[in-house]
Amino acid sequence: MQIKHKKVIAAIMALTVMAAAAVPLLMPSTAAAKWFSWKKAVSVQTDAAAGIVDKVEESIQEPSQQADVDEAVIQTEEGVTEKVQIVEAETKQAVTVAVDQKIAQEMQSQVEKGQYAWMLNPLEVVRHNADKYGFDANDRFTLLSKTYKGSSGRGEAQVLVEHGDKYYRVYLVQPNEAGSNHIWVVSGIGEVKVIKKSPNRPDVGPGVEGLDYSKVIKWQQNVDEGRELWRLDPLQVARNEGKAYGFSDKAEFTVTKRISSSTIARHGQINVEVRQSGKTYTMILVRPFGSDDGAIWTVYSVSGVTKPDQTLPTKVLYETDKYAGWKWYKGQGQYPNDIAFATIVDYEAHLKQDKRIPEAVLERVKDVDYSKKAVLMAYLGTAPSGGYGIGIEKVTITGNSIMVQVQTKNPAPNERVTMAITYPADYVTIDRSLLDIWGGVNVTFVDQYGTVLSKNKLVISHYRG
Repeated sequence: MQIKHKKVIAAIMALTVMAAAAVPLLMPSTAAAKWFSWKKAVSVQTDAAAGIVDKVEESIQEPSQQADVDEAVIQTEEGVTEKVQIVEAETKQAVTVAVDQKIAQEMQSQVEKGQYAWMLNPLEVVRHNADKYGFDANDRFTLLSKTYKGSSGRGEAQVLVEHGDKYYRVYLVQPNEAGSNHIWVVSGIGEVKVIKKSPNRPDVGPGVEGLDYSKVIKWQQNVDEGRELWRLDPLQVARNEGKAYGFSDKAEFTVTKRISSSTIARHGQINVEVRQSGKTYTMILVRPFGSDDGAIWTVYSVSGVTKPDQTLPTKVLYETDKYAGWKWYKGQGQYPNDIAFATIVDYEAHLKQDKRIPEAVLERVKDVDYSKKAVLMAYLGTAPSGGYGIGIEKVTITGNSIMVQVQTKNPAPNERVTMAITYPADYVTIDRSLLDIWGGVNVTFVDQYGTVLSKNKLVISHYRG
């Protein structure tokens, strides 16, 4: 752990943070950098002919005047959540980036052309440049806050990085205009101390396990970031969540009992009397995560009212019947060894990290606008002749699970085909926002027989809206 920590400190002291903050892995360039002393400015010169960077000047200062976020709900790789509180900043070593407007506009222009869509997401900016800051790809990255109008008048964001047994707060700003279609760059980094308030698991009381934690965890995350603050007010929760139980705006809500700890909820229970159309109901609210002022409330039950149906609906995202006549004459599941499937949200990153699908095949989706779209691709593998094919015939989403159904074909016995090696593949695009769900999305590819061909979990970011 200490080795990891020293690597981050070394990265900061070597000023590699500054280089990454200025031009976060935009593209290859012939750069020659001259680093001055800690207190002096830094000038980065790159090939002007590339039309990318002219000049970036940076100075060693405190991070931008962003209001620090002191609590967050984070998730482990095993899907377990825990709440941490930032209690002390150990070091304020950071940089403030002064990006030349011409450079910033060129960077923005590249994104608007469909390149480097990850620059629109502050969490992904830090993750993509992890090695530049001395972090590892396996570190845990959590978005603490994001606003399009901070104290500086620009978009501001903060990311918490868990690196070994150390934590770091990374500051980001939007150097151009603020908004969801504008890029982010790193403006500072500093080590912090944290206290884990709910170690290893959400701290829930007896009976509360009946709640849908895929929802309440997301709600707590939003409140931690300053959104949906009405979830801290029991009466507002009763009114808003009560609509799912059939209560209208004309219903009367009155708190009748407050319990600091109960057999239902360890961290607090509130009973609310609801009067509507001459009838009286009792609504029970609970706190799933803690008893402090920042913990949310949610409805646990309502007497005399049927609980809303929690069955998740299935939505069809894509469907075609053009592969209906296809048949796979070989044995079920007997596909080429190099068959592969992919969910692509960043073309350049995928090209570098996943070599299963040939680049010549991936080029079909090179020009997709990845700031708005994601690609689901099915690749049958190397086929020894013509007559082979794979096609995506249906894509559905249920909750945070996406099912991709493919149809395959190969030559029928005695069918005449061209004797040339082929590389059958197919793809469809879906809205990128469908994959940007807190906790990630489970993507499963199945064939026409229901055989699971690929199953993986894709995490763009912890859901932050």
